[in-house]
Amino acid sequence: MTGYICYIKFNIHKLDLFFYTFAYMLSFLSPKPFLKDLISENYIDIHSHLLPGIDDGAKTINDTVKLVNALESFGISQFVTTPHISHYVWNNSIETINNKYEDTKILLEENNAIVPIRVAAEYFIDDWFE
Repeated sequence: MTGYICYIKFNIHKLDLFFYTFAYMLSFLSPKPFLKDLISENYIDIHSHLLPGIDDGAKTINDTVKLVNALESFGISQFVTTPHISHYVWNNSIETINNKYEDTKILLEENNAIVPIRVAAEYFIDDWFE
């Protein structure tokens, strides 16, 4: 009789596992939150690639303006843009980043995209890292 009870319990657990797996597989049908619903007001973005043409982020100032406007509509109020520095891929330096940053601030103002923006960098450790 004990073996029979174990068999029933085992089958019940297999059935539970089946239902959990089935429910998980159907979870794609449930509504997912939008990014803008997950971001609180006055959020500060501390990792973005908004400086145009110096890494794999925005390619042009128009791209930068579109990105800034879209992100502002999600509730992001300030940016710390972080272009890549990697000698073998994006040979940026403090000078090139700061120059592009100053140019970008002016161009954003000219395009009525007035938002606090600061600059930092995303360093890739390589043999040129100082």
